[in-house]
Amino acid sequence: MANGTSRYCHPSMSIRRTVTLSKTQKKTKEHKETLVSTLRKALDEYQSLYVFSYENMRNSLFKELRDKLKTSSRFFGEFEGHDFARTGSPATETVELPEGPLEQFTHDMEPFLRKQGMPVRLNRGVVELVANYTVCTEGDPISPEASRILRLLGIQMATFTLTPICYWSNGEFEILDEEEAANGAKSANT
Repeated sequence: MANGTSRYCHPSMSIRRTVTLSKTQKKTKEHKETLVSTLRKALDEYQSLYVFSYENMRNSLFKELRDKLKTSSRFFGEFEGHDFARTGSPATETVELPEGPLEQFTHDMEPFLRKQGMPVRLNRGVVELVANYTVCTEGDPISPEASRILRLLGIQMATFTLTPICYWSNGEFEILDEEEAANGAKSANT
């Protein structure tokens, strides 16, 4: 079901209950009014106001961006950083491992790799892949096991982007990205 809910039906009962799986609460009208009020106060205090959209937000990458902004009073264009993909996100590329030794892994990693579904064995203390193995396929959702393996391999597939949508400065308002501004307006009205 949509919106983080699921139907639960006990096998011995014919009663159905809706169980909320999500712990996040929908933003209220008061929350949105508080946000608008905060923005209006910021306009009195600062000369410029920028609105951004983001994808694949990661705390460490956001801190990197904030540090970059501290050294400059101006920020133009997109910011992009890379991180490890999370479970469920689409793979940006197909990752295949050929049969043979996996010398980047120590012998004590072999049981863990086997638990992740990799066909591995120890051969004279070296972890060996006994058959070709596809970790993930481009466009398909990344499984929890694939996410762990990609992290071990050091392959970063998540791209954090921050795109400026519009800005207000000295009484002038300009939309920089029409499509994102329209998407933001639609989500604000729901």
